[in-house]
Amino acid sequence: MEEVVVGAVVGAVVGASIRVLLQNLLSTPVEQLKIFWGFRKDLKKLQTSFLMIQDFLYDAEMQQVSNKAVNRWLKKLEAVAYDADNVLDELNYEVLGRKIKKSNRMKQKVQAFFSMSNPIAFRRKIAIKIRKINKKLELINKEAIGFGLQMRLVGTHASSDVGSNTIDGRETDSYTADPVVLGREDDVSRIVEMLITSPAQQVLSVLPIVGMGGLGKTTLARQVYNNEMIKAHFEERIWVYVSQNFDAVILFKKILESLTGETIQHGSSREVLLRKIKQNLEEKQHLKAKRYLLVLDDVWNEETEKWDDFKSSLLGISSVQGHGIIVTTRSDMVSSIVKTLPVHKLKTLSEENCWSIIKAKAFTEGDIPPEFEKMGKNIAERCQGLPLAAKVVGGMLLDKSKDEWLSIEETWLSDFGGDGNTISKILKLSFDHLSPPSLKKCFACLSMFPKGVIIQREGLIELWMAEGFLQADRGNDMETIGNKFFHLLLQNSLLQVVDRDDYGDITSFNIHDLVHDLACSVLGSKSIYANDNISDEIYQARYMAAKSIGDESYAISKEAARYLRALCFMGKVSHNMLLDFKSLHILILMGEGVEELPVSIERLIHLRYFDTLGTRIEYLPDSIGKLHYLQTIRVDSQYFKKLPNTLKYLVGLRHLHIPSIELPLEIGRLTSLQTLPYFQVGHEKGRGIVELGSLKNLKGTLEIHNLEKVCDKEDAKSAHLFQRPNIFKLKFAWSELREGEINDENVLEGLQPHPNLKSLEIDGFKGRNFALWILKMAVLEDLDGCWIELNNLVEIRLTSCRECEEIPRLGQLPHLKRLYLHDLTNLRSIGSSFYGIDNYSSSNGVQRVTITLFPLLERLELSKMSNLIEWREAELTTTTEISLLHDLIVFPSLEYLKITECRNLMSSPSHFPYLKELEISDMDSALPLANICGIKLTSLTKLEIDKVDGLVCLPDWLFYNNQNLSNLTVRDCPNLTHLVPCFEGCRASLRKLFILNCTDFRVLPNDFHMLSSLEILKMSTCPNLKSIPYPSGKQTQGFTSLRSLDVSCCKALTSLPCEMVASCAGSLEYMMLVGLISLTNFSEVFSHIPTMPRITYLGIGDVPRFTYLPTDIGSLGNLYYLYVFPFSDSQDLAYSEEFLDVLFRGLKSLRVLWLYGLEHWDCLPYQIQHFTSLTELAICSFGIEVFPEWLGKLSSLKILKLWRCNKLKSLPSVAAIQKLEIEIKECPLLEQR
Repeated sequence: MEEVVVGAVVGAVVGASIRVLLQNLLSTPVEQLKIFWGFRKDLKKLQTSFLMIQDFLYDAEMQQVSNKAVNRWLKKLEAVAYDADNVLDELNYEVLGRKIKKSNRMKQKVQAFFSMSNPIAFRRKIAIKIRKINKKLELINKEAIGFGLQMRLVGTHASSDVGSNTIDGRETDSYTADPVVLGREDDVSRIVEMLITSPAQQVLSVLPIVGMGGLGKTTLARQVYNNEMIKAHFEERIWVYVSQNFDAVILFKKILESLTGETIQHGSSREVLLRKIKQNLEEKQHLKAKRYLLVLDDVWNEETEKWDDFKSSLLGISSVQGHGIIVTTRSDMVSSIVKTLPVHKLKTLSEENCWSIIKAKAFTEGDIPPEFEKMGKNIAERCQGLPLAAKVVGGMLLDKSKDEWLSIEETWLSDFGGDGNTISKILKLSFDHLSPPSLKKCFACLSMFPKGVIIQREGLIELWMAEGFLQADRGNDMETIGNKFFHLLLQNSLLQVVDRDDYGDITSFNIHDLVHDLACSVLGSKSIYANDNISDEIYQARYMAAKSIGDESYAISKEAARYLRALCFMGKVSHNMLLDFKSLHILILMGEGVEELPVSIERLIHLRYFDTLGTRIEYLPDSIGKLHYLQTIRVDSQYFKKLPNTLKYLVGLRHLHIPSIELPLEIGRLTSLQTLPYFQVGHEKGRGIVELGSLKNLKGTLEIHNLEKVCDKEDAKSAHLFQRPNIFKLKFAWSELREGEINDENVLEGLQPHPNLKSLEIDGFKGRNFALWILKMAVLEDLDGCWIELNNLVEIRLTSCRECEEIPRLGQLPHLKRLYLHDLTNLRSIGSSFYGIDNYSSSNGVQRVTITLFPLLERLELSKMSNLIEWREAELTTTTEISLLHDLIVFPSLEYLKITECRNLMSSPSHFPYLKELEISDMDSALPLANICGIKLTSLTKLEIDKVDGLVCLPDWLFYNNQNLSNLTVRDCPNLTHLVPCFEGCRASLRKLFILNCTDFRVLPNDFHMLSSLEILKMSTCPNLKSIPYPSGKQTQGFTSLRSLDVSCCKALTSLPCEMVASCAGSLEYMMLVGLISLTNFSEVFSHIPTMPRITYLGIGDVPRFTYLPTDIGSLGNLYYLYVFPFSDSQDLAYSEEFLDVLFRGLKSLRVLWLYGLEHWDCLPYQIQHFTSLTELAICSFGIEVFPEWLGKLSSLKILKLWRCNKLKSLPSVAAIQKLEIEIKECPLLEQR
C-alpha cells in the first residue's frame, strides 16, 4: 500500500512539472520576436506539439500508478519539456542581451563586454535544438496513442489548469494562526512537575517523550519549553533538532548557536565548542554554573556509546545539579537508553479533541453549520487520535462547500482504515488537493532542505521564483503569488511557524518530519545529497547538495550535470567546476572554504538565484553582469566589500541582499528591484538619491545613508518615497562628521514616506526643527493637499538629533508599540506636544469623552538627553470646562520603561498602570524614580537602578504595592543608606536581590529573613554595611530557595548569620565570601560547607579573622569551581598549603581552580599536583620565578592561566605544556621572552 501512495505522489508531481513547464513554453510570443526568423515554423510546431500532449496528461496521470510504461512516458515527456524550456531560455537571453546592448547606445566598452554571438550561427544552433525536440515530441505523441491514452480538452477537469495561478479559497494574510493545540494540558503539567522536582542530586535529569509520528511530540515539547514555570526555573533554555545524525560535534555546534543566537562556522573542534558553551553559560549570569533545559528533538540514535559520550561532555561543561533534558523520539529503545526520569508515553487524542482541532482550522469564524457536524465527527474518528492528521484535514476543509465535505468524508471512510498508515494517506490526500499544479511543485521543493532546518519565508519564495513555479498574473507579481502559495501550505498544516517579526509577519518556518518524507517521495530521485549514493537515476536529478565534485564519491557525468537546476556546494571551488552545470537556476556556495567565485559562473546563463552563504568572498566579478536572468543575489557576508559596476545590466534583478556597502553606479536602472536594504548617497552622477526614484517596486526595509549629500528638498523628493506603499521600514541617516552648510530640515521635508510605513528611524539629523510631516506625524498628499496620518507606525527611533528642541506629536498614533529617543541633547522638556494634545479642541459638545494616549505603546526608552529637565504629565491645555468633560488614559499598554543618562531630569509622570520593568540609570535626582514608583504603580516585576546619585532610599510603598516584584538591582548609588523599612508585599515574590557598590548603604530591613522565594543574593562593595538582620531560633523559615550567595568587599560586616547560611545549605549552588575583613564568625560559617550537597562554585579569601581551620570538610563531590584568595596580606604559604590539604580530602572532582597568592610567596602549593581532575588552572599574583615541572602530572588539564606573576621567568618543559591552551596577562618577564 505504501508503494501505491508514493507512486501516486511521484506521478502527480511529474504531471505538475510538465504543466508548469508548458505554461512557460506556451506563453512565449513567437510572432513578436524578430530573432526567431528562420525557425519560426519549428517553434510554432513545438508549441502545437505541446498543446496536443497536454491533452493526454490527465489520462496519463490516472494510469501511471498502475502502468509503469505510462510512468516512464511521463518522465520522458518531462525531460523533453525541460530541454525545450532551456532552449527558450537561451532565445530570451539573446533577446535580453541585445536590448541591453542597444539601450547603452553601442558604447565601445559595452559592446566589448557583451560581445553577442553571431546571429546566423546562433539561429542555426537553436534551430537544430528545436528540431531535435520536435522529433522527440513526435515519438512521445505516437507512444501516447499507442498506450491508448485519451485526449481531454484543457479545462474539462480540475487538474488541467496549466497556466493559472488562481487560488481557490479565502484571501490569506501574514497573521495566520499557529497550529491549534488541544488535549495536552495534563501532559504539560506532568512533564513540568517532573522536571522542576527532579532529584536534587542529579546533574542531568533526562525525560523522554515517546510516541508515533504525527502524535505531537515536538508540539508538546515546545509547550513545555515555553511554559512560564519552566522559564522561571531554568536560567537558559536550548532547543536542538537532532534527527537521524547523532553527531556530537554537530549537536554542540547547534547548542552554541542556540545560546548565542549566532551562526557558528563549520570546522570548529569539539574542544573549542565545549569551551565556548561553558563560557557562555558562565558569563550570562552571576551564577558561575547556570541551570539549563535542553530539548533534543526527534532522536533516533540507539547506540549507547554515542549517548554516553555526549552526556559525559555535558557533565564536563557543568556539574551543577538540576539541569533538565527532554528527548523526543519514536523509539522505545532510545528512551530506555537516555532516561533518568520516567518515560512519558504520549497517547492519542480523543475523537472529541480531534474534532475540536478540525473545527478550529476549518471554521475560523467559529460558527459551525449543523449539517457539517456529523460529517466532521466521522472524519475526526478516522484521524485515529493523531493531531497532525486533524490539523491537515482541518486546513483542507477550510472554505469548502457541503459537496466538497461530502466528497472528502466519502474518501475518508472508504480509504482510511486501521492499517497503521493513516497519516501517510492523509498527507497524500492533502497533497492531492493542492491547486494549481505549480503549488504541488512548490511543496516538492521543500525536500531540498534537510530535516528540521529552519527555513526563511522570503528565501523560499525567491527559490520558487528561480525555478519558474511562480507566474505573475494581472494584479499580482511573482512574490505576491509566492506569499499566497506559502499561506496555502500553512493553511493545510504542511508548514509550521517558527518565528514572526515585530509586525506579526511570519519570517521563518519548518516542516514536520512526516511532511518532509512526503516532499521527498514527491520529488522521487530528483534530489541528491552529499551523503547519498549516486544511483543510476542520476540523470533524473534536478537538485544536488555536495561538499566536493569530481572525486570518486560524488563523481557526476557531464550528461547528468546538464540536467541539474539547483546546486548547493559546501567545499572549495575551482574555476572550471561549473562548466558542465549549464542548466542551473539556483547556485548556493557555502562555508568559509569559498574565497572567490569560479570564472565559469559567467556561463550559467539560466541562473536566477545566487547565494554566498557564510563564504569569504569579498567581491563579485564583472562577468556577473552577463547573467540577465538573475532575480536574487544574496551576499550578506562579513567579508563582502564590493559589487561590480556591471550590476546595472541585471535588468531582471528583483532582490539584492547585501551588507552595508557602497552600491555601484546607476542602481536606478534595475527597475525590477524590490529588495534593497541599504543605499548610500554619493555626489557622483549615478549615485545620487534620484537613483531610488526609478525603483518603483521597492519593498520591505530601506536604509538611506549620507543624506548630507542630498542637495535640497526637491532632490530628496526625487526618491519618490511617498509612492512606495510596500516599504514598511525606513531609516534616514546623516553622517556625524561633516562640513559645509546644514540643509537637513529641507531634505527631511522632501523624504515624506507612504502612510503604510510601520517603522521610522532618524539618525544624525542636525536641524533645529523636524520636518512638518514628522511633527504632525502625517504626510501631505500632493494631489488634493490633504494630510494623511501615519497611523500604521509601530516603531519610531529618533537618534542623535542633537539640535532638535521639540518632539513630534506621538501620543495619538494608534499602533505605536516601541519608541526610542536617544541623544536628543538640545531637548529640555517633554510636554503636551509629545502627547499630541497641545491644541486639542472638543467637537462633542457637552458629551463626556475618553482620550487614550499611546494606546498600544509597550516599550519606551529615553537615553542620553543631558539637557532634559522635565517630563510632564499629560494634561489638556484647553478651557477648564472642556477638561472636566474629558478623561485621559495614558500609557495603558506600557510594560517596559528605561531612562538613562538624563542627568538633569527632575520630574516625570506618575501614571504607568501596567508597567512591569523599569530601568533607571545615570541620573542626579531620584525624583523621577519616586514619581514613577508612586502609589499608583502596582504591576512592577523588575526594577534596576544604577548610578542615581540622589537616591537615599526606595519609596516606602514600593514593595507593598508591587506584590509581583521578583528582581531588584541597585548599583552604584553612593548616597543610598537603606532600601525600605520592610519587604512586606513582596516577601513571597522577590527572587533576585543585588545591592552593588553602594558605599553608604548601612542597613537591611528587619524582615529580610522572610524573603522565602529568594534565589540569588549578591551584596558587594558596601563598605558601611555592618550587619545582616536574621533572628535566631527554629521558627524562622529562612532562605530555603537560595541558590546563589555572594557577600564580598563589605569591609564593616562583622557577622554573617550562621542561621541564614544553615537555612540555605540544602539549596545553595554558588557561594562567594571574599573581602570581609571585619568578619568574626567565618569559621562557624565555613563549618556549614560540608552540609551543602549541591554546592558547585566556592570562592573564599581575604577574611583575616579566619583563625580556625577545620580538619575535615567532608566530601564535596559536586564542587566544580574553587576560587581561593589569601586570607590576609600577612598570611604565610604554609597556612594556604594546610588549607588546600583539608580541601583536597573532600574535592575529588574539582575541575576549575583559581588560586590567588601574594608577592612574597615564591613557590606554589605542592597540593595542586594532586588535583588530577582539573581541566583549568589559574595562578594569580604569586612571586614564583619558575613554574614547577609537576604541571605535567595534571593529565586532564587543558587550560592554564597566568596572571600578574611579576617574577615569573620560565614555564615547564614543552612536554608538560604542549597540549595546553595558555593565557598570560601582566607577567612582564615571561612576556618579554
